Amino acid sequence: MSIEIKHSDTLIRYNEKDDKWEFELRGRERSAPSLAKAKEFIDKEPMEKKEKTFVPQRAFKFDSFSGMTVIRGKVTSIAEQNYRRVEVWFSADGGTRTKNYASSVYLDNEKNAPILAEIQALNKELNELKDKIDARRAALKTIASLVGEEKEN
Repeated sequence: MSIEIKHSDTLIRYNEKDDKWEFELRGRERSAPSLAKAKEFIDKEPMEKKEKTFVPQRAFKFDSFSGMTVIRGKVTSIAEQNYRRVEVWFSADGGTRTKNYASSVYLDNEKNAPILAEIQALNKELNELKDKIDARRAALKTIASLVGEEKEN
């Protein structure tokens, strides 16, 4: 013998084998541990889909290896938000999609463009200085030259 109850135009059946109440709600098969819970689920208003509040933004970030190469793309959505930090989904123009801290992704806009240009110019100067340092370091005599391990400069 099967127990069936109709609640708000929804038929609820007791499944004795699995000891649960089963019903169809908004096109999906559902179950509940008790008749009261089944009625509660049926009476509960469906959750409205959240409207997307984040509008995708053109952005850039610096590569994680040298911190000097600019990777352009766009932030498509907020990935995670917790008490410590916000993470976003960044899609590079080349197609790579990564999760990044929002604080390490920058708006690609007119306000940031001159600052980025200055950073890139400073990086170029830094590389030139590093090359000069490497050239000078190569001119230094080492202990290895005394023990015959390398040719004299």
